Amino acid sequence: AFIGADFYLKIADVPHEINGVKITEIRENTFAGVLSLEKIILPQTIVSIGNQAVSNCKNLKEMYVPASVTTISKTAFEGTGNFIMYVEEGSYAETFAKSNNIEYKHYIPKPLKPIPTEDLKAVFGGQYKEFIYDMIYYNNVPMCAITFSNWQGNKTKDVVVPAQFNGADVTVLMTRAIDFGDNIETITLPDTVIAIDDEAFSACSNLKKVYFTENVTFIGKSVFKSYPNVTICAPKDSYAHRYAIENKINFEETPNTN
Repeated sequence: AFIGADFYLKIADVPHEINGVKITEIRENTFAGVLSLEKIILPQTIVSIGNQAVSNCKNLKEMYVPASVTTISKTAFEGTGNFIMYVEEGSYAETFAKSNNIEYKHYIPKPLKPIPTEDLKAVFGGQYKEFIYDMIYYNNVPMCAITFSNWQGNKTKDVVVPAQFNGADVTVLMTRAIDFGDNIETITLPDTVIAIDDEAFSACSNLKKVYFTENVTFIGKSVFKSYPNVTICAPKDSYAHRYAIENKINFEETPNTN
């Protein structure tokens, strides 16, 4: 599985080893349906790409496939189109691209380098005050996804989501990120947040306003299904503004902070 899907990463730079174990295959459904992905880079240790491994990646623009790859499933890219496959000249990947009418260009992979241990660190189930989070390191930069927070019995009406936990930017609110919040009336998101998962706000029956910044680029379809009277507060022409219009949700303009 691609853990970066939970953090809405745009680039998957696959490591060539983890804890000394060489990575040799992209298994079935590894990247399937990851809508945030725009680029995938495979190392020269990969030899096979499995069934539907990169299927339904609607926003994929580039994929780098080295000459070490000698097997690609016919269904590997099912539902994924309009991307460029970067291949080594004369490689199996080039032949595959030609046979399957995939646009391709030639490239020369960079030599493999040792992977610093800190690049592969992760924290699952960390906690800061009410918030429980997962954290990963990507290219030695930490980032957080809030997985849960319990506001039952809490009298707080205005929740301000922290921008960082332990030095890591909070980038995603996952399902039930803010839960059991009957007293919550407003939720304010920091500039670091880029994505709001489906049902991120759960059991917040008195929710009136959610403040977004222009940095948010994804909001799940069912985020506000239980809140017909909620107002989205965001800069004009931002993604959140367009989302409000498309989903017929009340909108209130806020200043653009950029």
